[in-house]
Amino acid sequence: MNALIRKEFRLLLPSWMLGIGIVLASAGMTRIGNASFGFIFLMGGVVVAMGIALAAFGREFGQGTFPGMLALPVSRGRLWWTKVMVLAAALLSL
Repeated sequence: MNALIRKEFRLLLPSWMLGIGIVLASAGMTRIGNASFGFIFLMGGVVVAMGIALAAFGREFGQGTFPGMLALPVSRGRLWWTKVMVLAAALLSL
């Protein structure tokens, strides 16, 4: 696995795990028969998906690694598409 992909995956992993937990909880609640709780958890999943999308850039800025990433000898287009594709894979898995 590419080092850029690994870095992006590590940044998104905590938020993604929270999202998977919420989505699985909503599936479990609707299977039990309490659809209103399932709907609440599903809406929480939407909020977590937005949080994952924001975490892709927020953690870069918060940890101060964004300027260092731009200084790498890799084109900015490749950095952008790597970040977007890992984010898309995380959101599609939810």
